Amino acid sequence: APMPNTNRLTWSGIALHAGKLPGYPASHGCVRLPLKFSELLFSITHLGTPVIIAGSHSDPWELTHPGMILGSYAEHEFEHVVASLEGKKRPSDWAQGQEYPITSVLVSSADRVIELIENDRAVARQSLAMAPGDKLGSHVFVLNGAHEGKRGLHWTAITHHASEPDLKIDSSAILRVGVDPQFVGEIRSRMHPGMTLIVTDAPLSPDTRSGKDFVIVTTA
Repeated sequence: APMPNTNRLTWSGIALHAGKLPGYPASHGCVRLPLKFSELLFSITHLGTPVIIAGSHSDPWELTHPGMILGSYAEHEFEHVVASLEGKKRPSDWAQGQEYPITSVLVSSADRVIELIENDRAVARQSLAMAPGDKLGSHVFVLNGAHEGKRGLHWTAITHHASEPDLKIDSSAILRVGVDPQFVGEIRSRMHPGMTLIVTDAPLSPDTRSGKDFVIVTTA
């Protein structure tokens, strides 16, 4: 069947594309979109674009705070953070033919675990320090860069839920977890504008992860 404006998410066939909307699930994992919306989406997406599929979501909101990535740091350390971002661009700003590692961070309150992902490969994993029974909610944070005035990292975030229509924005979610300095250093060395931090109360166990045939698109 025709699939205009296809945004392939995996090589195994999961994609966003225009198609007839019958009002019930009718595709094998694909998400069908109205034609006009698919045209708009296709024109602005790029390698590394976060895709959120949820029953409900908040409007994008802003947060500037050192949070987990910087943790408790001395004033002079902020300059090192700025230096680590120096010259790095969002994936959408890469020149034709440029390709750099895309970094994502996954945080699960259920497993009390944090994972650092580079492209499609987990490069580091560690237990989280957080209050027992604490829930973080479901949030996607996208790093905009360092905020010189507030001496912290500036994020754009979206809160989402499978079914809850009345979502409450919790700006403290990113602040309620602790990671040791070595792991923070691993993140700092790889972070870039456009880096995604995904916070969830779901486990990062095999039954909630994609199968081994799930392949993230690595070339445009």
